[in-house]
Amino acid sequence: MALYTDQFSSNHDTPGNAPPTKTLVIASTGRSGSHMLGHALHRTGAFGYPLEYANPTNFTEWERRFDTSGVEDTLHEIQNRRTAPNGVFGIKLHYSHVRHHGGIRRIERLLPNAHYVILTRKDLVRQAVSLAVARQTGVWISGMEARNSNPTYDFDQINHCLRELVLDNASWRYTLEAAALPYIEVSFDEVKNDLVDVVGRIAKFAGIDVDASSLTNEHATKKQGNELNDSWVNRFLDEYEEDQLITRSGNGDVMRALETELEAKQGKLAAVKQQLAEAKRLNAELKPARKQLDKIERSVEKALRHPIRRWFLPKSLRQTGPANPTK
Repeated sequence: MALYTDQFSSNHDTPGNAPPTKTLVIASTGRSGSHMLGHALHRTGAFGYPLEYANPTNFTEWERRFDTSGVEDTLHEIQNRRTAPNGVFGIKLHYSHVRHHGGIRRIERLLPNAHYVILTRKDLVRQAVSLAVARQTGVWISGMEARNSNPTYDFDQINHCLRELVLDNASWRYTLEAAALPYIEVSFDEVKNDLVDVVGRIAKFAGIDVDASSLTNEHATKKQGNELNDSWVNRFLDEYEEDQLITRSGNGDVMRALETELEAKQGKLAAVKQQLAEAKRLNAELKPARKQLDKIERSVEKALRHPIRRWFLPKSLRQTGPANPTK
């Protein structure tokens, strides 16, 4: 993933504040509208600047800039710079970031008094298409430079993205319920159509005072979807056939089927990595033997060409030597 360089600009810093007393977490998935919501919350001045700090690519860059190592020290430095004057720190988290940084309990310790806003899209197929396009082009946010300007339709990729989104949405709900953490749900369409209402609901839920004059329905971000997305959505819907994996699961148990498939693929990947490591080990062990064999072959070849020494070799080797040895 390419860096969203504006994230690192000191123009967004609010230095000199005490550590955060409250955290607003946008619990999102790829292409759910989290950047749009984050900018709207930032504009109020009451939620910090909720950006994708925990994305592994972004986090590595933060570590480089701060000369830190590890999630605790690095996140502490980010919080020092991006906490709002009212003590609120905002952050966007995809569910994959939770797994990457050690699970929800560790996230809970790192983000004080966290309130979660699960952001979803009703049209998951369109979201899956948007995710597939972004992964091919490298453009996640309007204004980023594309590494590939000609994305190609791939049913399997869109299908994989759709499954991933279903699983991550369900994982957010399950995890926050099981951990008894406070959350509300907001949809992409609500954010797009009525920002004032959405920001007001989030502020009320998290117990954060917001200046009403800072609220507006005008978006700070630009729409990225286009006719390409529309055509891919229609093509995917036309090509889709009943998925036997899901229909076999029974009683609507889609999650278990998806997790089983994911575990199987992870198991195959682990096996391939293990085989590759074993091949590298064997190659390293055989290297000295190959050198010794080459040395022996050169010695035998030299002896075969000697008019006297060749007769001290076994008969089978003498027969493979030159018919007229050097005299």
